[in-house]
Amino acid sequence: MPKEIPILFSGIMVAALLENRKGVTRRLTGLEKINENPGRWTLNPKKWKNVDGHVAAAFTDYDADETIMVRCPYGDVGDLLWVREKFAHGQKGILDNPEELYVTFFNGDQIYSKGGYAKTPVMPTDKSRSGIKWKPSIHMPKWASRIWLQNTSIIVDQLHDITEEEAIKEGVEFDWSEGKQYKNYQNDQFEFADPRDSFKSLWIKIHGLDSWNKNPYVWAPSFSILSTTGWPDSIPNFERSVATEAKSEK
Repeated sequence: MPKEIPILFSGIMVAALLENRKGVTRRLTGLEKINENPGRWTLNPKKWKNVDGHVAAAFTDYDADETIMVRCPYGDVGDLLWVREKFAHGQKGILDNPEELYVTFFNGDQIYSKGGYAKTPVMPTDKSRSGIKWKPSIHMPKWASRIWLQNTSIIVDQLHDITEEEAIKEGVEFDWSEGKQYKNYQNDQFEFADPRDSFKSLWIKIHGLDSWNKNPYVWAPSFSILSTTGWPDSIPNFERSVATEAKSEK
């Protein structure tokens, strides 16, 4: 059975997943020690191994003759990633059905229920919904996740080494009105010819300029999108395990 591992996505990236624009993500988690001084360490692919079912990358400081193994928090190829995003439960007097779960993403609020997604959107400008108490994505339980991914590869790279192809797979937005132009996330204009510049602006928007300038090491799991409407039926015995968890949390 594949492992089921939570992963947080911002609203911008949830939208990219829902539009099937995103197939890879770059993450700093677990690499904090290495990224205190990334120039000190050299990635050593010959010493990679699997630790408790997770990929583990080897970093070597040749001057100090020291090697550190770092366990990937996102598992291994074939494992499942369930997406955590901002959400809210139904609330008396506002959302009258407490059995429904409401999930929000950056361009609007989409109603979600255990049976699927309702057709009626709830927009942030709708004052009748202004009293909804949204919860941070970190608190979303597994049974409520609507987006499920499956790892197809996991690598470690330095941030500046991203290719044009990988930048596009990161889900950066583009526009065709004046030839293909990629979005500058600093000013929301479509003005870049190179998708890597768009990705750079997105990284800076999320993590800050200092993070970009440091050129940190990042995990880069690539994935396929199994479902955007709840648990993927294609995984054997999966529905039973999620249903059991949901029942236990009520």
